[in-house]
Amino acid sequence: MVYASESTTFGEKNLASSICDRTNEVTSLQEDIAILGDGQPPTKEVDLTREHEGSNLYIWVTVAAVMGIMAIVILVIKKQRKR
Repeated sequence: MVYASESTTFGEKNLASSICDRTNEVTSLQEDIAILGDGQPPTKEVDLTREHEGSNLYIWVTVAAVMGIMAIVILVIKKQRKR
């Protein structure tokens, strides 16, 4: 079972889960399941296939930043070896 809450940590409002949440294996959460009860079937059909398009911009920015830092470190090491 996953417990998530709304978060803007990565720019856009999304659902997020952290190590502080109660997320755990269903077998360990019998009390939670008892409180939630049987539940109900969905009342309407929702299509979320396009909901998160373009939301991984932060991933590409992070990758570009890491690659830039690595390039700078490599150049500095090469210059130090020439001395």
